[in-house]
Amino acid sequence: LGMARVLNLVDEIALSHAPDAVGAAGHIDVFPNSRNVIPGQVVFT
Repeated sequence: LGMARVLNLVDEIALSHAPDAVGAAGHIDVFPNSRNVIPGQVVFT
């Protein structure tokens, strides 16, 4: 849920600087990377 909030903020910031800005997450690693498990750690670029 925390990562979703971060990505929403990235999108909002980029949209507030439109049309000259772009917001993106290059890579997202979730640990543990398993279905039906709430991740304890997320690393992103």
